[in-house]
Amino acid sequence: MKPLITIIIPIYNVEKYLRKCVESVLNQTYRNLEVILADDGSNDACDYICDEYARIDKRVTVIHKQNGGLSSARNVGLNVAQGEYIGFVDSDDYIDANMYENLYSALSKTAADMAICNFKRVDGDGVRVYAKNEKPPLTNAILVDYCEMIQLLYRYHGVANAYNKLYKKKLFERIRYPDGRLHEDEFIIHRILHLCGSIVTVPDTSYFALSRKGSVISTGYSDKRFEDRLAAFMDREQFFKDTGYRKLCKFTMRSVYGLLIEAIESDWYRNNKRNIKNGLAAGTVVKLALHFDLRALKLLYVFNKYPIEKLLTFKFYLYFMFNCLKTKSPRIFLLATPTHGNLGDHAITYAERKLFKKLDYQKRLIEVSHDDYLRNAAWLQTRIKPLDIITIDGGGNLGTLWKHNDDKITDIITQFTWNKIFIFPQTCFYHPGAGSAERLERNKRKYAACKDLTVCLRDKMSYDFARANFDGVKLLYAPDIALSLSCYIKGKHLNRNGVLLCLRSDREKSLSVLAQTSISDFLIKNQIPFIEASTVIKRLLPISCAKRKRELYRKWREFKRSRIVVTDRLHGLIFAAITGTPCIAVDNESGKINGAYQWISGLRFIHFADRPELINAEIAGMYGEALDCGRFVYPDTVEKEIRNWRL
Repeated sequence: MKPLITIIIPIYNVEKYLRKCVESVLNQTYRNLEVILADDGSNDACDYICDEYARIDKRVTVIHKQNGGLSSARNVGLNVAQGEYIGFVDSDDYIDANMYENLYSALSKTAADMAICNFKRVDGDGVRVYAKNEKPPLTNAILVDYCEMIQLLYRYHGVANAYNKLYKKKLFERIRYPDGRLHEDEFIIHRILHLCGSIVTVPDTSYFALSRKGSVISTGYSDKRFEDRLAAFMDREQFFKDTGYRKLCKFTMRSVYGLLIEAIESDWYRNNKRNIKNGLAAGTVVKLALHFDLRALKLLYVFNKYPIEKLLTFKFYLYFMFNCLKTKSPRIFLLATPTHGNLGDHAITYAERKLFKKLDYQKRLIEVSHDDYLRNAAWLQTRIKPLDIITIDGGGNLGTLWKHNDDKITDIITQFTWNKIFIFPQTCFYHPGAGSAERLERNKRKYAACKDLTVCLRDKMSYDFARANFDGVKLLYAPDIALSLSCYIKGKHLNRNGVLLCLRSDREKSLSVLAQTSISDFLIKNQIPFIEASTVIKRLLPISCAKRKRELYRKWREFKRSRIVVTDRLHGLIFAAITGTPCIAVDNESGKINGAYQWISGLRFIHFADRPELINAEIAGMYGEALDCGRFVYPDTVEKEIRNWRL
């Protein structure tokens, strides 16, 4: 008989979600379970629901206790647990039917002490909710070195959480969760890992964490949240020192850095600025600097942002006034252009500027970066005249996929309702799920209120959606403007060799970790050299207009050196097309890869893989082929529209 697994479910006022949670545990394919329902003094119907499950399933044990918090409820369960293995499930979450079967199988095959699977945060409709700066998911691995385990904690998604794991019970012989603390799992994970001889990671996504109002994770920043999380990181740093792992302290300082940056972006920070700035920030800067970590510079900038912001604002005023003096009227404003590391967005802006230059409008053009726009939006509203023309960068920003960018565009449309506004080719995509319908209705109202709004859509699905929903808006169907750069990228191709894997790891990724591993394994097996690359570069400092061209050409040279590109990034596909590099493209959730491919399907060196499992066969077929690398001729839809402005 398989060993007993104890699943502890701490419960407090979740009657709406509790049945789904408990049912998902009781319906596990692994049947030898002890399920402990620790009712932490709920004042709704949770106590009744718990007792009901105890009556109908003998595997269920119920503990009713006074309210003491999440740690207290878990600890009560640990104190009475009979199983050889321990798992935790939060009472508003649910799990896949095979979760504990798979985790136990991984433990038994590897003799590890802990198994971890991936988890996914979802809303009430089961739609995925993405965290800001979300880390990549776990891959299949066995780790025996403590330093590697700790690095796993910082590099991958969900390693610190108490749930999504199966532990050997011996790990909790002397460890309990700290009572009265938030982020209680952060206090013990480093101690648990230290006791593990080895751990195994399973790439399956088997745990579903509900994101809802009123849950612990969704509440905003507070003194308690900040202090407890900071205390957990400080405890971890001291633990590393006490156990002889001082070199791991740099990872803890990076956590404190992340905590500070996260806190600064919250409303709570305004009331606690002085307390944080005078002590903690200075100490963190010094410790990061001692580890030669450039985050020290960014933190120094953030906490001295006000005088720096004033200087940058003054610099922008000078730039704006100088350009207004030398430009003709009416002027063309290209607003909120990128300064981040996404080179796809920079290619779009670069192409837009090239088009204005081709039309001899560069003397009317004033570019305002995203950062300058955010700092000076109200001031710009008083300086831009009604006859001036507002243009907005193209991209994949309309709808719910990147809400902050959609909000920025709507804000510009609202501020300059009486100006002519032209939006370069965009993808328009609204997720099904919470908040999507409200956002669409808001955008309909804002767009309709604009006197003269033209929106270009870069794929058929977006164009058809916009036609069905945005009445009174002039709509144009045109490819991503970056494709027009094909005629500007000149020079001989470099010696091509190997495969360039340009694959996403964020919310838009289309290939699972297993699919990506399958590709790299195939290349290794067939002795085909490959490199992993991205169209997003990591930089602490913004990419200015002056540095844009240099960074783009550096990336394009990387593409031109490759024999084949495999990508699920839209601008991975576009960069391959404009540099004449053979490419295998895979679609993503929003359909924008397929939308772009429809424009360039006539290019014989660009292949579209309908299914991920076909990629290896495509590589094998293309790698030895001499493909005709022609050029895409960009249609004149956008150019004609801009010429009609008759400036």
